[in-house]
Amino acid sequence: MGIAVAELLTLPAAAHMWGEYKIQKKPHVIAAIIDENPGISRYFVSSDGPFTITADKLSGPVLTRVIQSGKIGDIVFGEKAQLPGPDLKCAETDTDKAVIYAADKPTIVSKGEVVSNAVLITLVYDKSAAPKFDFKAGHQQTPNAQACRPV
Repeated sequence: MGIAVAELLTLPAAAHMWGEYKIQKKPHVIAAIIDENPGISRYFVSSDGPFTITADKLSGPVLTRVIQSGKIGDIVFGEKAQLPGPDLKCAETDTDKAVIYAADKPTIVSKGEVVSNAVLITLVYDKSAAPKFDFKAGHQQTPNAQACRPV
């Protein structure tokens, strides 16, 4: 009986802790490659939180251009999207897995189809390179690439 009473006495404290506990969902990012040619890669990107783009196997400058909305062929994108960060960024990378772009906001403004929540991200880099780009939800602790000036 003593244990049952002790457990009952802890209920108000547990209820108070539960009331202050907020469930935090992990952000998600979806990146779909549209096309890839020597020196240029284009992606539709939709996110419900911050995200980063890292470059692997790339040395030299990479220009990231983000377009909030538009049309490619018959595909209309970004009707319910916002710019997640700067619309233009140049990063000079000389290391593997360097962050070349950091978005501090989601692309999604309101509910809709993935493409209506997506922005177009174009990455321009040395034509002789064969980089691997990785889109990760949240803020990453990997080193940031040095800024450069777009040419």
